[in-house]
Order: sequence, then structure tokens, then C-alpha cells
Amino acid sequence: MRLALALLLSLAATARADDPDLAVSVDRAGPVALPAALVLDHFGDESIPLDALHLQHAGQSVAYEVDGGEDGVLDRADTLLFASEGPRDRHTRQTVYFLRHGAGIPVRFEPAPASDSAAMGAEVLVRVVLEEDRARATFEENLFDLGADVDRWFWEGVGAGGWREVSLQLPHPVASGEVALEIELVGEAPHGRRAGAEVSVRGRAFGSHRAAAGERVVARATVDAGDIEGGAIRVRLESNDPDVNRKLWLDRVVCEYLAPGRVEGILPFVATEPGRVELSAPSGEEIRVWSLDHPRSWRLPGGKGVVAVAPGRYVAFTLAGALPP
Repeated sequence: MRLALALLLSLAATARADDPDLAVSVDRAGPVALPAALVLDHFGDESIPLDALHLQHAGQSVAYEVDGGEDGVLDRADTLLFASEGPRDRHTRQTVYFLRHGAGIPVRFEPAPASDSAAMGAEVLVRVVLEEDRARATFEENLFDLGADVDRWFWEGVGAGGWREVSLQLPHPVASGEVALEIELVGEAPHGRRAGAEVSVRGRAFGSHRAAAGERVVARATVDAGDIEGGAIRVRLESNDPDVNRKLWLDRVVCEYLAPGRVEGILPFVATEPGRVELSAPSGEEIRVWSLDHPRSWRLPGGKGVVAVAPGRYVAFTLAGALPP
């Protein structure tokens, strides 16, 4: 059913050359109708599955509907509909919404090159990069022009005395010693100010950290192998800044640790052209596939399945058992 709009908003959709997201600016509260053709032209597609489109404003997901989207796909004849709450900041007359193709970069895994000792069953050093883009910082809405090289999507953000906790799932067991963590944080604050937060891991504090707008800082922490339960590590950020206009964002976490023997259950592969990849795990464990180049991830709960991939680098793995070569 087509939605009748009671109010026509001044709407502009723009994109920076360095920014893959489509920025949609509106100047007042009310319903917004975004032509699908504009969206498809921006992303260079003739159609897009609706579950691959993510709309966000001020770090929060925004619900939308698609007139004509009953087939689960955004086509050129469709219209994307959502409600704008209007400008909330006295410093701007526009409210900016961001539309992304893909719901954010999934957690990704980058194994360190295995040494020759791996073949002999010795412990091997593994480096895992965990990153999940769930929220977009409001740099543009606060008139921060940070340039082309600044990441705008983050895992979680804390400000105004709030806190967030994320669980880091390690893809293989820790053999011995400690897991070394590099927790990468990015600041969001007005010019000349810095956002701050306390970092703790499993209840153990690892210092207070502060960063200016776009500035990247690293909090370092360690966790004993015996303290890790179920292969997961919980990292907590707690804001020590009362200002609602200042946030410290968690971007990614780099983990280094010793895994036992040859690291099994991991299958890196490269797709040189679009196609379908069939995977199976003899153990019957759930298979996870992460793309290193695209905002996509898959789960194959039955230990087997097929994924449609675009050209790029991928890693398939199970949390137990091994994938065949």
C-alpha cells in the first residue's frame, strides 16, 4: 500500500567521494520519501536486498519501510520511507541520515602467518583483528570536517557518563600465557575538547583514555589464558565525561596469543569473480564466513551450506574442528 505523505520535506541526498554511505539531509520533522533510483544510482546497483540496507542517525538505527518492497528487494520503481525527527542541534538547520549498503563491516579475522613450527605441533602465534561497525559517529552533524582518512563507523560509543560492554569471541583456543589486547579508540568532541572513558577487561581497570575529534588512541590490556571462559573476553568502556557532545568510540580490538599446534578450522580463500562457494565441516560445527573486503558475513548453522560471494578475500572457520582444504 502506498503511503500518503502529509508533509513534503526539503530533501537532499549527497555523497562524498571518500565516503561510501549515502547522506540524506532533511530540514524539518516529518515523513520522508526517498526514491529508490537515487539510492541505486549511488551504490551502482540495479537492485539491492532490503536486509542489506541500513539507515542510521546520530549513532542509532532508524526504522524504514519500502513502498513496493514486498519482494524483499529495492527496485527502481520503489520508494524508501522513514520518519525524520528534524534538527536537534542549534548549530545546524539540517538533520543528516546515513544509508549504508550492508549493515556494517562484520567482525573480521586476519590470521598471522604461521611459522614452520606449526607443522611440528608447537604453539603458534596468532593475531586476530576484531571489528564490527554498528554505529556511525555524528562528525558531520556537529560540523566536524575531519578529512577523507577518518573512519566514521564504530563498534560502540560512550559519553555523558554512560557505559558499553562488548564480547570478543576468539576464533580458536588459547594454548598458554596471556592474550595481549590493543583496544583502538577514537574521539568525538568539539574543537579544543577531548572525550574520555575508563577501559576495563573482566573487571580489571586498564586506565583512563582521552581523545580529540578524530584522534585515535590505543588502550593496552592483557588477560590470562585461565581467565577466558568459552573463548570470549568482555571489554567495558565507561565514560568519565559528563558532556553529551563528547564521545569515545571503540573501533576495533587486536588480539595476539599462542594457539595450540597448527591452527585448524580456518580456510582463507580468494574469489576472483562473482560466484557461489560450498562449504562443509565434518564436525558439524557452525561455519562462519567473514569478508575482509566487503561489509558481509555469513553463518552456516548446520556445518554446511553455500554462500554467494563477490570478488575479494574471505575467511571461513569453525570454532571447533576443521574445514577440509
